[in-house]
Amino acid sequence: MIYAFPTKVVKVFRHQPIVRSYKVVDEVHNITEDCGWFVRLEGSYESLFLGMEEPELKAGDRIKVTLEKVS
Repeated sequence: MIYAFPTKVVKVFRHQPIVRSYKVVDEVHNITEDCGWFVRLEGSYESLFLGMEEPELKAGDRIKVTLEKVS
């Protein structure tokens, strides 16, 4: 069965990078991880990951979300 519903994009944003730090003897090393792009949809409290490249979506775009079970 396929579930589909129309909605609207509220926000498209690049998530803040995660900085991980570790210390070796007296040296502190920082590793910055890019978290990629996310979208927030109207009527939803969570953000969905869209990938590492900037999406073509923008706030106000009307979209259809489709869910389908796969094997």
